[in-house]
Amino acid sequence: MVPLLTNYIHDLVTRDPGVTKIIPMDELWEMILNEQLMELVIESVKAWRKMGAIIIGCTQSLFDLEKSPHVASAIKQNTDTWLLMDQGSGTEAQYARDYLQLTMGQYDILTTLRRANRVTPEGKLEVFREMLMIRGRDQSGTSGRVRVSVSPVEYWMATTKSKEIKLRTEARAMFNGDLRQAIVYLAEKYPGGTEVIREDDLTQNKI
Repeated sequence: MVPLLTNYIHDLVTRDPGVTKIIPMDELWEMILNEQLMELVIESVKAWRKMGAIIIGCTQSLFDLEKSPHVASAIKQNTDTWLLMDQGSGTEAQYARDYLQLTMGQYDILTTLRRANRVTPEGKLEVFREMLMIRGRDQSGTSGRVRVSVSPVEYWMATTKSKEIKLRTEARAMFNGDLRQAIVYLAEKYPGGTEVIREDDLTQNKI
């Protein structure tokens, strides 16, 4: 099955170099563990740009690339844009600093990224997550802090929390399988998700 899939994707990409294609590769770590898919990843980042393809690779951690130094090297040498989320309190931030040769300023941004899922005392809903963006290579590139905000509908379309996935499934069944109505219903009932924090409640608890 994998050879058929890789050949099919390869044919689609190379068929018409003048047409822009976007190739998302989610759970990149799983692809790296498969020898045939690993070769597909390497070929895509090295050669498909000339075919009009934009490759978007997603993985939980840069540590995942250690599973294949060959892939790690190909990705590093051929990637022009990086979006890094919060790396946690372990050694992953330092690994990212070493792997991407981050400047002091970039590392400072990476280690101070914020996220929010809250209602302010003024009643404003804030759902956002910050990332470090690096565009370009070496000293000629640019970088900075990027904040991505999502609407209630977008939140419920993309949530991966098990409790909320269950609610989405139940809501869809309630609307006879209509996912659009289920999303709208949940967005109105839980605009910030089921774990939204009210800042005025936090203030009262402190008092």
